[in-house]
Amino acid sequence: MELALWIIAILLFLIYLLLRQAVQLLRKDLPKLIRVASDLNVERLDQVAERVEDVRGSIDSLALNSSHQLER
Repeated sequence: MELALWIIAILLFLIYLLLRQAVQLLRKDLPKLIRVASDLNVERLDQVAERVEDVRGSIDSLALNSSHQLER
C-alpha cells in the first residue's frame, strides 16, 4: 500500500513538472502565436477586400454594358 502511494506521488510530481514546462513554453511562445494569427487575419482581410473590389469592378462593367445596350 505504501509503495502504491509513493508511485502515485512520483507520477503526480512528474505530471506537475510536465505541466509547468508546458506553461513556460506557452508563456514564451504565446505572443508569437498571437502575432502569427493576427498576420493571417490581416492577410485574409486583404484577400477579402481584393475580392470585393473585383466583384465591384465586375458589377460596374456589367452596368456599363447594360447601359450601352439600352442606348442602342
